[in-house]
Amino acid sequence: MFGSVFLGDPRQRLIASSTSPPNSPLPGAPHISPEVALQLRIRWLEALLLGVNDLEDKTTRASGTKARLASKIADEDEEDEEDDDDDEPEDVDEQTLIRQAEEIQRKLDGVVIENEDLAKFVGKYDANAHLFTPAFAFSHQNPSTAPSYSALSSSDLDALLHEMEPEIREADRSLASISQLEKQGVTGAGKLEDYEPLLPRLAEVLKKHKEDMARFEALEARMMGLLESYGQRVELMSELFVEWNEIIGEAEVAIKRLEKDKVERVGMGLQ
Repeated sequence: MFGSVFLGDPRQRLIASSTSPPNSPLPGAPHISPEVALQLRIRWLEALLLGVNDLEDKTTRASGTKARLASKIADEDEEDEEDDDDDEPEDVDEQTLIRQAEEIQRKLDGVVIENEDLAKFVGKYDANAHLFTPAFAFSHQNPSTAPSYSALSSSDLDALLHEMEPEIREADRSLASISQLEKQGVTGAGKLEDYEPLLPRLAEVLKKHKEDMARFEALEARMMGLLESYGQRVELMSELFVEWNEIIGEAEVAIKRLEKDKVERVGMGLQ
């Protein structure tokens, strides 16, 4: 995309030539140096990633910095004023662009590290970057003249198929899953008009469900009351058991004392 924007697209030139008047001369292709083309591409990337407003603000600040540097250089060395005005701002601009590019790269690396899926995608993209950037993308060739698979040698084709084997197998599994889902009727989901006849039955079921829920809540309240009453009675019985145990213990002690007194009286002949 970037190559077609900055280096010229044959299709765009063909459309422009066909829509221009037949007698008007074709304008000559402008000559763009590699440095200017690189700066334009970086500017385009900044506009895409940072936005136009942020780019304008940074450009304004960079222009102010360049003006201050130019005035400082003019005060220090008046003889080289023209050379300094031409060279130093360009260096500052290049340094600013480099710093911005490094900052963007650091932010992108941070986002990629935090997102596992994005990291996998970037890794696969970097591994197959040569396949995503054909030779004709950054040249003036027509895309129709791009090399096809038939032009590859058998060894190159075997190597390409060997590299693409995991992707081919994954695509085969995905197609099998899609076919299975189609057989199950998943593709028919989302047709709300087919469910409209079932709305009365759904309303009836919801009404019965509400009645059952009310009945269940009433039963739950009764059950909680029974459990609370049962707990109170168990606590009362526990207290009574403790009291009865104390009374029985005292009675046993009294009976043993009376029996002992009786035995002593019998031994003394009192009874």
